[in-house]
Amino acid sequence: MPNLPLSALIPAFPLHWTSILHYLLLLSTLVVLTVSGDQATVFFTLVLASLALVIGGDLYSQLFEINRIFIFLMRVYMVGIPIVIAGMAPVEGTRALGVLMVLFSAPLLVMVFLTCMVGSGIGDPRLLAWCVPG
Repeated sequence: MPNLPLSALIPAFPLHWTSILHYLLLLSTLVVLTVSGDQATVFFTLVLASLALVIGGDLYSQLFEINRIFIFLMRVYMVGIPIVIAGMAPVEGTRALGVLMVLFSAPLLVMVFLTCMVGSGIGDPRLLAWCVPG
């Protein structure tokens, strides 16, 4: 078995507020699946799994060197799918969690457009490489 250092599993900027929102989204996805329980359909579970994959891909996007358009599309997906989850949730409590997930993911989508304007303190550090020095 190869020796994999644990530091390789830590995403870039792990304590930045955008990373914390990613963690909250992943946790919310797990909570939605848990609260849905036996009433969750296979399709609903696959939607939640794809959302978790997109959130993880966006969290580690700096390591994968993903193209800008795909990061934008991942963030749109991170906002759109919780809306769908809120609409197709089998349990009433998961609808509120879907709305909460939209509230967590909306600032991440907004930061795609505002990172270069607000700078490195508030802006998403994964996207700072997009900014042209001027």
